[in-house]
Amino acid sequence: MNNNAQRFLKIFRDLESKEFTLSQSEEKRWLLLKQKLVHTPLIEEIEVISKVIIIISLYPSTGSSFIAGNYAWLSSQKRKTTLCEHPLRPSYYYTALDMEAKKCFSQNTPTKIRPSNQIAYLENERLLICVDTSIKRKTRKIEMQMLSDLFTLQKQSSLLLVDLSSFWREEGIELLMQWADEVWITLDTNISRLAQLICTEEPPVFWNDISKKCKYILNRWNDNMTEHALDKQIEGTLSLWNKDSRPRKIDCYISQMCADKVIQAQLQGRFYCELFTEHSDWFELLYN
Repeated sequence: MNNNAQRFLKIFRDLESKEFTLSQSEEKRWLLLKQKLVHTPLIEEIEVISKVIIIISLYPSTGSSFIAGNYAWLSSQKRKTTLCEHPLRPSYYYTALDMEAKKCFSQNTPTKIRPSNQIAYLENERLLICVDTSIKRKTRKIEMQMLSDLFTLQKQSSLLLVDLSSFWREEGIELLMQWADEVWITLDTNISRLAQLICTEEPPVFWNDISKKCKYILNRWNDNMTEHALDKQIEGTLSLWNKDSRPRKIDCYISQMCADKVIQAQLQGRFYCELFTEHSDWFELLYN
């Protein structure tokens, strides 16, 4: 809760507990103020703490969109959540969730810079997904208006998830990284692909600056891999990009999903956890 709001409510409750002799007009104003304070939208506005999480894949196909989408769906069961994608890229969720067929779009476009942007409302409007329905990029640089659009989206929910996928090299992306409360970096068990990236490219400009708010997520994990200390090898490989060369610890392991069930969810245009709710606990560690 905002500190000013906390102080105001405390003073109000202290005054409320005291006895005063009020005139008829004063008593009327007092009752009106009490009604305003207990009005539901006001309480919700005070109590909402907006959080911004950016999710990236270190290299293509590590599953960042799978993780972002399912986490957003699970989060929407408890609080209002907004999911959006890279400001410069056409939408993945537009086709993955078959949004045109679901007719879940708002009538108004939410952003100024891209009229092709639309917001889809799912889960009784608890899950908002901002998608770009165009098929080409409009620019090659993150611009201030795009950041302004994201700020606007942040105000609409208590959680904003920004799925950048593997497109973290664009100019200006470091501004998004600095703005976020957390940055989730996804990778999978393909250590050869990780080693190729680490050995052939310089770390991104934001890499060491965001280390304190990073969460490393290892996707497609199998407990049998522990015998080969694969996660330790991955942590050691990641450390080659660090200034201090200290290993970055894996924070969360996402188990390998049943391929048949993944395909079922894709064919129905639904999130995996939406269709197979019994597997929701596999994502519980992401809440820590």
